[in-house]
Amino acid sequence: MFLKELKLLKLAVPFILGILFATQLNQPISKVPLLILIIFLCFTFCIIPFKYPISYKWIPNCILFLGILIFSFLSAHAKIDELNPLHYSNKNSDKHIVEIISISEKKNSIQCIARVKAIFNENTLHKTIGKTIIYFNKNDDVKDLKVSDLILIYASFSEVAKPRNPYQFNYREYLRIQGINRTVFLNKNSWLRLNKIPIKSFKNKITSAKNHLQKKLKNIILNNDAYAVASALVLGDRDHLSKEVKENFQHTGGMHVLAVSGLHVGLIGFLLIFLSGFNKPKHHLLKMIQALIIISGIWIYSLITGLPDSAFRAAIMLSLYILSKAFNKKTNSINILIAALIISLYVDPFCLYKVGFQFSYLALISILIFYKPIANLIITKYTWLNKFWQLNALSISAQILIAPLSIYYFSLFPLYFLLTNIFAINFASIILYSHCFYFIIQYLESIFLSSYYFSKILAFYINLELDAFIKVLSFIKNIPGSSSNIIFSHFEMLILYGIVFFLSLMFLRKRLIFGLLGICLSIFFALNRVQVQKNKSDKIFTQIYYLKKSQVIDFKIDDTIYSLHSAPIDSAEKSFNILPIRHFYGTEKTIEIPFNESFQNKNIYKKDYLLHFQNKNFLFYDHQVPLENIVDTFIIDHALLKEFESSDLSKIQTLFKPKEYIFLYNKNYDLLRDAKAFCALTKCICHFVNSDFSKTINYDTNSPKPQKALQL
Repeated sequence: MFLKELKLLKLAVPFILGILFATQLNQPISKVPLLILIIFLCFTFCIIPFKYPISYKWIPNCILFLGILIFSFLSAHAKIDELNPLHYSNKNSDKHIVEIISISEKKNSIQCIARVKAIFNENTLHKTIGKTIIYFNKNDDVKDLKVSDLILIYASFSEVAKPRNPYQFNYREYLRIQGINRTVFLNKNSWLRLNKIPIKSFKNKITSAKNHLQKKLKNIILNNDAYAVASALVLGDRDHLSKEVKENFQHTGGMHVLAVSGLHVGLIGFLLIFLSGFNKPKHHLLKMIQALIIISGIWIYSLITGLPDSAFRAAIMLSLYILSKAFNKKTNSINILIAALIISLYVDPFCLYKVGFQFSYLALISILIFYKPIANLIITKYTWLNKFWQLNALSISAQILIAPLSIYYFSLFPLYFLLTNIFAINFASIILYSHCFYFIIQYLESIFLSSYYFSKILAFYINLELDAFIKVLSFIKNIPGSSSNIIFSHFEMLILYGIVFFLSLMFLRKRLIFGLLGICLSIFFALNRVQVQKNKSDKIFTQIYYLKKSQVIDFKIDDTIYSLHSAPIDSAEKSFNILPIRHFYGTEKTIEIPFNESFQNKNIYKKDYLLHFQNKNFLFYDHQVPLENIVDTFIIDHALLKEFESSDLSKIQTLFKPKEYIFLYNKNYDLLRDAKAFCALTKCICHFVNSDFSKTINYDTNSPKPQKALQL
């Protein structure tokens, strides 16, 4: 009976399958493959009912399923810009006309997402499609740029590079699902603004409204961190958040409060419903007018906050809910959620792969399924205790389906998420409503009064609320064991969802067999986890990183990493390029060794420019190595070169006869060209970090470990 009520589920399943086919194949449409796909699906869905009595009801169901799947496939495929012949990446030109979509300030640059409208090719204007990211130098005059501005670019776009180091965040894939696969860096001489007269577009009005509200926040909030939290929580702008504040929210499980989500849109929606008296009985026409006003208010707020996936979903759901109430129709929460899902995927098929989209829908599905059963576990005669438990039940139910995905993406599980959510949800509601009333009161005072007495009092309390909010989250974060670093593979995440599925069925259906299946899967998960951790612990390797500002080489054995570095490591490069692999292997100890220092213990031995590790010899070459004073030859396995001359290569080959050359990152491309010619001439094995990216050298874990360092 429950599934029969979910009529839209029949539409959602083939719709999602069609999007998956289109986005995963990511190839131009050909009639033959499409025909093969249709025949295969027809054959499959004719075979499925073979063990049931043949019924004509399968025919319309199969036709409906295939029709929706094909429609979804074609619709999603049409929205993949890079497969379109008109995409700017398929045109060879260095003059492009682009329209600014969004502007954000970064640490060292101004970042703009832009739509490429046209290109100049042989002095002819050609229409194009596609999006790109433009980076402007902060020192250039870009303050006057606005959304919807048209600019002419005199530069070529660069393809977004794939990850250069192991387990690094895949920024290329992240941009691909945003519809972006090219970027460009511009200086003041490589672009020209075309439209001198500001365009009064709807986008510009929304952007101006957001900027106006941000200026108001900046005027009343004294502390920078408090302003950053308010800007993120109320307006969806997280660009101003400091690293410390971000860590406080991440490690306590309150990051979702900063991202404008269904919670924020729902609070605005219920505030508008309350102020308009929408739920009170009234004439049908008046109720329709109220519904349109409320829906308009919800969408304007969502647009001001940048319309993230969670806000888009919430806006659609609230709009459908309010319309159904206006027409006095019965509503089903899950059907409304499925309708919002289909609409979202039709508008942007790639949002299926966005983390925010996945979290938003999984959290709400989890609440709709688990909230009532969990809330009904504890019912007392005390109203305040029931409310307290219901808030906990809401937090627990939301975490059930998103916890495995959260651990998979962020490798972090906040242990005190219940404590955080009890506090954060209530505080976020108070802060959001305080800001709404502040904007309303200040606007009324500007019309009817000459002073801002009441708004100043409210501004004082807003500052107190924000300071208290930040301090409490900082306190929770500093509690010992506030978060746990856990790294799961894709396979382990699927097993976790299997465990959640069977245990949920046992909880909801009261069937012991589901519990036994869940326990069996849990035992398998634990045994697999132990084996995976053992394999990681036993892993022995040398990791040579792709870095632009320094050179770092890690030697990993047991639970220790011996890290050689040439200079102080930039914190941004370290967190983005180096820490992911260290976290993956869970290394607890890192010993830093500068390139110009000697070091010795039972696992590794370094003297001057030579190093011995796991029966392998390394040469670290730069201009300080006295090649002219070396007489005796010494066979090495890997020669790592960072500073060298073309003439040094033949000397190194004569003295050390390396089995492999590894050329570290170098900005001298003429020198690298000479090195490639040398490798081709001598037929040596060579690895160029500039183009081949990082290098991993694995060792046999069964080989005996050296009991003492060998003297080189």
